[in-house]
Amino acid sequence: MSQVEIKPDGILAGSASAAAKTGTVPVTLLDEGWPIVHGTVQSRDNTKYHQPLSSGPALTFSTSSTIDDKPSNVGVAQMLLTSMLGASSGGGLRSIADQASRILGFSLADSNPVSVISDKLSDGTTLLWTSTIRNVIVYKVTPAGTLEELAKYDHGWNFRFHGSYAFVGQVNGKSHFFTTDTDSLVAYTLVEGEQGGRGKKATPAEIIPIGRLALPVWTNPSGDDHLVGVTVLEDGTIVVCSKTGVLMAARVDGKGGFVLMDTLALGDFTRTSNNEVSNSISSDGQGVFIVTQREMCRVDFNPQTGRLGFKWSTIYGGPNPEWFVGRLGPGAGSTPSVTDCQKKKMVVITDGAMPMNVMWYDAETGVVAGQRKVQFAEDESGNLPTQSEQSVAVDGCKAFVVQNYMGMTTLDDEVFCTTAPSGGIVRSQIPEICRQLLPYNSNDTDLFLSRACPPALGCYSLGAAVYEINPSLKESNGMDKVTRQWTRTDRSCGTSIPLISGKAGSNAAYCVGAKEGSSQWTLLGMDLTTGEDVLSHQFYKDFGAQNIFINPFYAGVEAIGDNQVVIGSVGGVVLVTPLQGKGAATTFRTLSAQFGQDMEKGVASMMHGNLSDITMPVGATLIAAGLAVLAIMAVVLRKGHAIVSPRLPYRT
Repeated sequence: MSQVEIKPDGILAGSASAAAKTGTVPVTLLDEGWPIVHGTVQSRDNTKYHQPLSSGPALTFSTSSTIDDKPSNVGVAQMLLTSMLGASSGGGLRSIADQASRILGFSLADSNPVSVISDKLSDGTTLLWTSTIRNVIVYKVTPAGTLEELAKYDHGWNFRFHGSYAFVGQVNGKSHFFTTDTDSLVAYTLVEGEQGGRGKKATPAEIIPIGRLALPVWTNPSGDDHLVGVTVLEDGTIVVCSKTGVLMAARVDGKGGFVLMDTLALGDFTRTSNNEVSNSISSDGQGVFIVTQREMCRVDFNPQTGRLGFKWSTIYGGPNPEWFVGRLGPGAGSTPSVTDCQKKKMVVITDGAMPMNVMWYDAETGVVAGQRKVQFAEDESGNLPTQSEQSVAVDGCKAFVVQNYMGMTTLDDEVFCTTAPSGGIVRSQIPEICRQLLPYNSNDTDLFLSRACPPALGCYSLGAAVYEINPSLKESNGMDKVTRQWTRTDRSCGTSIPLISGKAGSNAAYCVGAKEGSSQWTLLGMDLTTGEDVLSHQFYKDFGAQNIFINPFYAGVEAIGDNQVVIGSVGGVVLVTPLQGKGAATTFRTLSAQFGQDMEKGVASMMHGNLSDITMPVGATLIAAGLAVLAIMAVVLRKGHAIVSPRLPYRT
């Protein structure tokens, strides 16, 4: 990989700081498919492609993973999902995760692709890049609408920070995959294989790492910081942001190597002490938008000087933001979304208050343009708890907001979980199982595992709504008027990042979630103007291990073409396409069917909690015991998911 000498001030040794004098080239994004997380550098989660409708062609889907779906594996699948949350620390939970994977015939290493990034080739072929718990993988979308694995690169086990945010950029006309790996920005390229013949040996395609740039030691002296966000600026400069609020600007040298241009610590400029960042960053032109646990910020990169400059910050939250169940951190739960409304550039977030507000900021000044308390119930003046961990999908003046609130410090009793009937003994076990994950967090203040545990077990909250800002009308306080256009309390988007297709003919918001009371994960579409259903594509007829693994678990719904959707899930990449020719809709197609050995022995061991061959601390033993109860009871759900009656959205 290319190495670059740097000085402590972040300037390339022996060179001027301006990008034009470093011999670097710009990184550009193709205006096709889904080239970067959240679809655009503005993080709009909005596509120009027409998306599926119930009135359109029948749909089918393919997945990158294989799972043995026999009835006894339902509980094993749940054991895997919960144990993998704490598996990064090794020990008992890692042993459970590995054993459960073998039983299911499932590759743990290929699980949890949060972002799936497309690369449209000149011949019309679509490649899909992603980073999983252990691998960087490239898939090809075949003409039949299936997934073909082209190549895989082992980046090492990383259960938590394995490249959730990424993009495919063009460097001198060649595609590179840029992502983050703990404290480093990394670039990969795909080397095509050769077919062979006439005495020449065939060679497979190969993913090659070509560049790596770590946070400089002076910004990360403890070595504990890690990168969480990445974006590309108008001049082709890459900017990344760390959890502690350190920004790093870099350019590429034409071969994939990085040249560090500058660094900036938000803590040197912001007005509050808590500068932690838990989501990605967005950009527009040369401006970078970052939301910390208490402030909305803008930093600009000057291409003439090669320097980052702090522009503004606006405090939105109180001094001690809460970390609620279902959230991945306190404060705002959304990557900033940049939108254009009546010729005004605005940045949109939800603020993490209780109940939360949807906020619009003037992108140039940081002044709050408008805000509104979010309520999903019919009474929009109420104070019911609302929270969101998902970015706000935007379309002009409209903002699509979803509900992720599941409890203050423990899972609320009324929250529905796909794996457990409400009010039953199985459902009552889930809060305790999640509490037992607390010792597996990185420190005493880290609640990540226990807060993310209920969504891993399929728990979801009901609520989706569209709010709209109107700069032509003013509230009594002088802010732009914000109104709720519609709301749904019978639909859930799970923890999936929504997608908007504003193109005429679809004009809808999409997400992977469920209908009220249903245990079946479903691709949902709601009309952006009225809130009425335009799509309901249930992936599986019955509840089983396959359905469990289509849990979106904080991943995105992404458009790669007309009526083509790619979804990240716990189980792997899911591709939804129109059904071609004859056949049944919602057909499950996989790459292979290689299952692990000793399956029957493993099932019997795990189903009865007889894990004597695994050395576990007390916490892991209690988790295993609780999950054994889930395993024994969950089979009941295979035919027992609720019948859902339709309900019209509330219009306000």
